[in-house]
Amino acid sequence: MKDKEIAELNAGLFEQEETKARLAAREMDMASKDTEIAELKSRLLESSGKCESLELDVGAEKARAEAAEEARDTAQSTLNNTQTAHAQAESLVELLMNNSVWLQQRGIVYVSNAVLNSVELDTMVTTLTISLCNDGYAEGYHESTRHVTEALKVKWDTQCSAIHGKTTGDELLAAH
Repeated sequence: MKDKEIAELNAGLFEQEETKARLAAREMDMASKDTEIAELKSRLLESSGKCESLELDVGAEKARAEAAEEARDTAQSTLNNTQTAHAQAESLVELLMNNSVWLQQRGIVYVSNAVLNSVELDTMVTTLTISLCNDGYAEGYHESTRHVTEALKVKWDTQCSAIHGKTTGDELLAAH
């Protein structure tokens, strides 16, 4: 039995050696796994740090994007207001140009004719004529009409006057 016991003991020893070898291999495997786990944990911490940093960067980029959108909206609003003001200014300039052209082409003539053909001017000249005629200053009337004719640069019609064709120069000199 001894041989058998020795063989069993040897077999047990061999098994134990094998188990030790497997255990040592497993321990080495466990050590490498621990190293790998430690490395993965380190990477995970590093990645989470980067992730937090990226989240902060993303937050900052979102804030910048919102500020840029707000600035764009403000610029668009200003552009719209400027375009409206420009269109209004163009319409006013066009109106002023039209009025200026009308004034140059027709307005001055209308105003001049209105003054020269006014009832007030005719009334004033008539009153002056009657007054001069009544005072015996017909020659003064002729002198006045000559001044009016020169000032207004028009031919003054005296055919309808009360002193047309009369020579009253002597009476005028006598009155002085």
